[in-house]
Amino acid sequence: MHGGVGETIVDLTALPAPPPTARTLQVTSTAGEVVVRLPANVHVVLDAELAVGEIQVDGIPTDDGIHPHTHRDLDLGATGPPLTVHIKAGPGAIHVETTARPAVGTS
Repeated sequence: MHGGVGETIVDLTALPAPPPTARTLQVTSTAGEVVVRLPANVHVVLDAELAVGEIQVDGIPTDDGIHPHTHRDLDLGATGPPLTVHIKAGPGAIHVETTARPAVGTS
């Protein structure tokens, strides 16, 4: 999925339970804010990077500045194969929203 300039919203909350096989979603944006809403009960592997700006997971900053990058495994207790979400954006912000899931990993 490619967003241009401005706000790009990707809402995955209506997806059914875990995918039948491992899946990958690519989200790119030229500039602006990218918001990704993740479904509950799905193991998500998040890989996000920006040219410049701030990355947040559930409102908590994970990295900021020039070329911030975040890698997180979300909802490790979920069964089934993972959904890998790659987000790459120009200047702006990335906001990832989950359903009260713990984040594990490093920036």
